[in-house]
Amino acid sequence: MQSKTCEHKESNSRELINKIALEKEKIVDYVYLLSKIEILEMNKEIQEIRNTEDLRLDELQNDNENLDEFIDRVQEEIDLVNGKSSSHEKISNLKRLRAQCINHIEVISLYLIELDYIKDILEDILKHGNQNLVYENTFNLNQFYEDVLKFLTQDMDMLYDKIKDIIEVLPFRMTRDKYYDIVRKSIFNGLKHSSRIEVDIVLKRYRTTFNGTLGKDYGCSFDRFFRNTQNFKRDNYPEKSIDYISKRYQSIKEFIGEINLIYGIIRQCGMILNRIILIEELKVDNETFKVKDYVNLQKGLMNLYESKKFSNNKDFFQKYEKSIDNIKEDFVQSNYGFTELLQRYYDENDEDDEILQIIMEVQKILAYFNDYYIEEEVLMIYDDREEVDEYYLEENIENFIDFMDRNMKSMTNIQRKARMKKILSLLDKPFEGPEDFYKYLKSSIEFSTDNIKKTIIMNDIAKIMNRYEKSA
Repeated sequence: MQSKTCEHKESNSRELINKIALEKEKIVDYVYLLSKIEILEMNKEIQEIRNTEDLRLDELQNDNENLDEFIDRVQEEIDLVNGKSSSHEKISNLKRLRAQCINHIEVISLYLIELDYIKDILEDILKHGNQNLVYENTFNLNQFYEDVLKFLTQDMDMLYDKIKDIIEVLPFRMTRDKYYDIVRKSIFNGLKHSSRIEVDIVLKRYRTTFNGTLGKDYGCSFDRFFRNTQNFKRDNYPEKSIDYISKRYQSIKEFIGEINLIYGIIRQCGMILNRIILIEELKVDNETFKVKDYVNLQKGLMNLYESKKFSNNKDFFQKYEKSIDNIKEDFVQSNYGFTELLQRYYDENDEDDEILQIIMEVQKILAYFNDYYIEEEVLMIYDDREEVDEYYLEENIENFIDFMDRNMKSMTNIQRKARMKKILSLLDKPFEGPEDFYKYLKSSIEFSTDNIKKTIIMNDIAKIMNRYEKSA
């Protein structure tokens, strides 16, 4: 009897493994076709921006190459997508190009970080220093506090989104020791179940966000970005007139808009390279790729890539609009199906090498396909996720706090507060609950003795509350 039960369990286990393997093949098929489709969509957007905006990409030099040349090299790789075979050498070359893309993105983001701080400071000066603006105090302070606490405690799933938004409009009022304690606890609690790689990535982001000027290649690449950023940073804005600050504020907004447009183009180049790498990896394993449910769509893609007439792909998207919508939906459903089957398997069986291999293959594919940040040369897959030990995490958090402390010594008060507030707004659950944050909010408002400034802050918070109420 026991033997029959074991045989039945093994039979069910094998059946589940076969179903999981089949679902994996569907995911691979859909990713292959969707990668080709999304390359066309993103490339079209890039070329439209290049043709309509005067971005002077040829003047932006990094690592002995300007951005125009880099985008042209990505375009050359798109032209070669339709090749019938691939090689590990070709994939290595693509990964080197992707690494250059990551470097471009990292350097551009450093200038954006510093410019955003200046923009936020100018916004604050304009809001609180323009004596020509009249703010009518229509708030009953006690009623306002009651409304805020009610707002925070409603829909607790959105609590920390609300806290983040309110932090950004509150003046920063906190002792350095209290601040470091919040940073320490929040980062530890947020990362204690993460891998070492994830810890390194997140803390690197925090360091760069706190001070972009210490990032690699800041000031060494994209000279126009550097010169203009330093020009905006040199001004002693608190001593300038409101009219002067207003003009500088408009200038910096326009400059940030230009850089964001370029940043978006390079990031899309990275996502295109991710998809080309995926396609080439899949071709190494299977030179005759055929997706049986979408034969006509596959033929249409093949013909378009062979023609290399990517600027005239409007007819293609109109002709296959329904098929493209269907394959996107099928891809989502296959992901759900794959996850559900895995859950069923682990509910009934122990870990299995065959299943682990399937999971790693899917993880590797989806790691490239879902990589929108384009910030790491080596992407994490399943076996990279060994949980970090507490000592390593605590040591790296203290290193980050020391990093902030050293940097703040050379900053003006206005710069220091702006950067501390930015990190506070980015932390995962910096306050223990609505009441804890409510105390901080109340003390921040009441610290100010200027009734006009108080009214401005309350008005900003009321706008946030109204926005959430309308979207509910």
